[in-house]
Amino acid sequence: MCLYRITLEQFNDLLVQENVGRYAMSSPLFDLAALKSVTGEEPHSLEVRLEKGWYRNVVCLGKEHNIPILTMTCTPSDIEGFKSGELALCAPSKNYANTIVRGLVEGEQLSQEEAMSYIQEASTKAL
Repeated sequence: MCLYRITLEQFNDLLVQENVGRYAMSSPLFDLAALKSVTGEEPHSLEVRLEKGWYRNVVCLGKEHNIPILTMTCTPSDIEGFKSGELALCAPSKNYANTIVRGLVEGEQLSQEEAMSYIQEASTKAL
């Protein structure tokens, strides 16, 4: 598994970059109270205060050496939209797919061929 240890401020920067590109941040989108919320009791996810963006749901995947492992993904309502067909599924761009493949290979999860096959299959099957 490949993990990056970053600060909460850096995580907030990533949230902005992945969702809206620019955001006049008077306060963090994801602060210490939010961190305590997702690392505490169920559920282990929290939607950040953004009107648009595909990665507005912060999820705690667990802890490594008592440090929370966080990721960002789409909201549960977006997942339902994908399942119902209201939101269209689309494969990642070639550059993004290559980035995912590289991460899977560097993280020693899959071979190059297995990673490419995985991305192809995952981007064409229904949820």
